[in-house]
Amino acid sequence: MAPDDPVGLTDIAEMLGVSKMTASRYAKRDGFPAPVKIARGRVWSRGKVERWAAKTLPLHGGRPPRKEQSC
Repeated sequence: MAPDDPVGLTDIAEMLGVSKMTASRYAKRDGFPAPVKIARGRVWSRGKVERWAAKTLPLHGGRPPRKEQSC
């Protein structure tokens, strides 16, 4: 598969060997590649996700900090 191939959360989960829920959590982290919105949802660039994983995984230190919600 080419690095520019679009991948969804299910593909990301398989690539990284994690559950779809964990892949979804990764996608919400600061520094995770931005998705491209398409008619049926969101997709990411395979190459960008692979580079993020190589640089970031395994995660250390638990959950990412919560983002402040404005009132």
